[in-house]
Amino acid sequence: MRAADTVAPTGSGTSATGTHCRVDAVIRPVDPQAPDITLRVALPQEWNDKAMMFGGGGYDGTISDVTGNVSLGPTDQPRPLDRGYAACADDSGHQAAPDFEPTPSLDGPSGVNDEAVHNFSGDALKKTRDTAHFVIRTHYQGADPAHSYFAGGSGGGREALAVARRWPADFDGVVAAYPAWNAAALNLFFGYAAHLLSRPGGPSSNRPSRACYRRPCDRQVSAVSLPPGQRRVRCWKGERGHPGCPFLSGADMTTPPAGHGLTRSRPSDAEGQRLRSPVLGAVGQVLRHPGPGTRLAGRGPPPPRQLAAAHRPPLRPQDVNDSDLRRFAKAGGQLLVLHAAADEPVSHRSTVEYFRRTEDDKAPARPVATDTSPAGNARTRPLCAYPSWPKYRGHGSPAAAHSSTCHSARPRT
Repeated sequence: MRAADTVAPTGSGTSATGTHCRVDAVIRPVDPQAPDITLRVALPQEWNDKAMMFGGGGYDGTISDVTGNVSLGPTDQPRPLDRGYAACADDSGHQAAPDFEPTPSLDGPSGVNDEAVHNFSGDALKKTRDTAHFVIRTHYQGADPAHSYFAGGSGGGREALAVARRWPADFDGVVAAYPAWNAAALNLFFGYAAHLLSRPGGPSSNRPSRACYRRPCDRQVSAVSLPPGQRRVRCWKGERGHPGCPFLSGADMTTPPAGHGLTRSRPSDAEGQRLRSPVLGAVGQVLRHPGPGTRLAGRGPPPPRQLAAAHRPPLRPQDVNDSDLRRFAKAGGQLLVLHAAADEPVSHRSTVEYFRRTEDDKAPARPVATDTSPAGNARTRPLCAYPSWPKYRGHGSPAAAHSSTCHSARPRT
């Protein structure tokens, strides 16, 4: 344990946080070369006998806010900690550089240490859960949580599915929002695309690719002087966040939407032009080619499918491809999987695919959606499969789902 401090109440309304004890701790690795797992536990003064574990995001490396809300959680209600939940979270077993660009969450673990990779891939979740329960039991004089829950989105959604699959008796309820369950495939695709875009002679060499720009910046670009071998393109008005702006040969690709943190080391080195990408760190740096004779400059890396086959062992623990949740269901666990337009790299199709695997391609029967916005006044509608839409029957309360049916014809405009 590193520290234990009493935190005074802060905020007001639904964002209020009551008095609680904050415990910061580390879990030491078996391999002395592996980094620690750092975790935080928040213990409310008025405990409801329940525990909530928060998942991470991106490539983790930082601890999620244990005083915050769950992914896509209701904003008109108190957050878990203020509702009496003992909350915990970890950094998945590596510490991201706070100044890492474009964001610390893209600073992946070292792919050369097996324990670090396995911790990130899921082992840290079990270690943190057990350690947090020890802290909870010690603080509340021997009392274990009556119920435990896990919630996360994106990478945290992948972690949510992982805990349900691997440790089915540890959590009574799991919330997986827009889960990146096929994370290794995403990593390989991001790295593959970034390498192709950055290599000399590639589609972005010597001149900005027209496809990377949107009007009115089209044809209105200028090169900014940088060290030899590096050039950055920007729009005339100084816009630097544009997805296409860094795509030149030798560019320092740090624009968040497109660069994925890819940087070129030794850009003038004719022998290798090695690449460092945090996007690939989480899968064991599967594009890492050791030795000074490596030449990524003249050709692109193999397609993701070939890479996945060649590097299957380091990829296997990260993906949550096994959707057999029978042990979780037998233990009485409940899983809520949801998707929203909150994480563009995680396709809704992958969430649908996971559901189909789990439910043997059987769609949920007559699902109902509730409008939780203040203006919605808790109105309900049938959740229709696109492109059908809910149409009012003509009788009954317009605010009730049973007064509408899913209609396939286009609405009149």
